[in-house]
Amino acid sequence: MKSETYTGLSEALQAVKTRYVQPMYLHDKKMVTAMKATRMDIGVAISCRTKRRYQEDEGWKI
Repeated sequence: MKSETYTGLSEALQAVKTRYVQPMYLHDKKMVTAMKATRMDIGVAISCRTKRRYQEDEGWKI
């Protein structure tokens, strides 16, 4: 269970950080970034409206 959760988190972070997260957060908020990236990856899969919301609210309200 724990290893599956970690793998999913890693994949989500890897998929998202180059598109959204790296310029803003990856420098000093790595743990918060990882959690946001997981939620953001799900949001992108649902709709691009989530992407705009991420850009406006800096990822805090997804």
